[in-house]
Amino acid sequence: MSQNKNALAVVISDNTFEKVEYRGNLIWQGKCIFCNKKLSVKLDGTLIKPATIEHILPKAQGGTNSDWNLAIACRRCNGEKGVRHDSKKNSKRSKEVIDKLLRKRLARYSRKEGIII
Repeated sequence: MSQNKNALAVVISDNTFEKVEYRGNLIWQGKCIFCNKKLSVKLDGTLIKPATIEHILPKAQGGTNSDWNLAIACRRCNGEKGVRHDSKKNSKRSKEVIDKLLRKRLARYSRKEGIII
């Protein structure tokens, strides 16, 4: 699945994202899965910097591109998780961070009606 389709899968299933008008254009605007900073995605799924796609359970640890395992995160938060936790597969703290993010992602999970990607 392409990055744009992954991003769209996230925004249509994350209840913090909604369509808003910004400088005469419609975009998706929602919150970073970590710090709740406002992040934006174009309607075609193009990420607007500093937005990135976060694999909550990293691919290196068996994570997939399923929409429940993906989130939109700011570059800073995503990078910090990668350095501090993603490479430490069996650490207690890494598991705690992943579990907390999965719970948060599932709490934000809500399919928007009538949207096809």
